[in-house]
This record gives sequence, structure tokens and C-alpha cells, in this order.
Amino acid sequence: MGRLSPRYFALSCNFEEVVHPVVDIRLLASVDKRLILDDSLVIAARLPEACRRPFAEWLGRRLARYAFPDDLERDLLRHLRQRVYVRYDSNQADGPLVRHIVGLFVNQMDRTVRLLFLVEPGARTIPQLNDDQKAQQAVRQLLGPIYTCARENGWQLDAVVHEPSELNAFDLLYGYQQVELDFPQAQVSD
Repeated sequence: MGRLSPRYFALSCNFEEVVHPVVDIRLLASVDKRLILDDSLVIAARLPEACRRPFAEWLGRRLARYAFPDDLERDLLRHLRQRVYVRYDSNQADGPLVRHIVGLFVNQMDRTVRLLFLVEPGARTIPQLNDDQKAQQAVRQLLGPIYTCARENGWQLDAVVHEPSELNAFDLLYGYQQVELDFPQAQVSD
């Protein structure tokens, strides 16, 4: 975080004796999870539920990683990240899709999730993705186990594939949250 970046976040609610609470986000530190789970930990002030979501969203955007709800992360996104990583080298229909992904975005409304696979410009011209039916076949192959996991956990899942030119920037910016993905590193030959 640069020294000219916003430092404070004013919480929009009051809690305990604090009338206008403010969070200083430059006071960040790594903490071993074992310390957080320790029974001797004393929390001086717990943020009310009504303040947690807006603060998590703001902090997630501030630190360039959206804070997805725990159940969505646990039930779907963790599995989706692993699946994308594993299918990167696939020679089946989902391989070219995964190799051309430049972004994965999520729109969540209650238990309904829409995934948007943003692919490189021109990716929809390759044989495996050159029409909607083929693109959906690649998505179904990639998401097969994820659809099962979604159903088992009460989620309704939908997915689409688009190039940047097919999107409305306003909808993407305000309707979706980006999912961080890791891809295998390219093999370096000697």
C-alpha cells in the first residue's frame, strides 16, 4: 500500500462505546492461525454483523481480493480453483478453455451463482470454443464435479464464456466479483 493510498475506513455503524468507529488498514500484520484459534484470545470489540459484510467487501476490494462468503468459498470456489489448475493441461474440450481464461468472475444472489469465464480476445474462434454449444460443452466438462458439489450443498450454478468485446464493462464491474486463479507455471526447457 502506497503512502498516498486511503488509510482509513469509516464503519457505518456504532458498536460498544465507539460512536464513529474507524479502521486503520495500514496496521496489518500476519498472524499464525493457531493464535487466532487459541482459547485465551480476548477480542476487545467485536464488529456487529450489520457492519461485517460492507467492511469485508471494502477491505477485499482494497487489498485486491474479494472476501467471498465462507460457504461459497468452502462449497464451490475452493473446488473450482483446484479443478481449473488440474485441467490446465487437458487435451479434452475443457483444456483450451482453461488455457485461454484471463479472468473468472462470480455473481452470487443468495444460493444462485453465475460464473463468467472471460477468455482472451480471439479464443472463441478456436475449434473447441467457436460456437456457444462447444463452449458450453467445455464448461460442462470443466465443471462436472463442481455441479455435483453445488447440488449437494444447495447451490444453483450457471456458467458462461465470453470474450472482452462481448461484455458490458459496467455489468462486469458492479455485477461480478473476480476470483483469483493460479495456473501451472510454463515448463522451462534447458
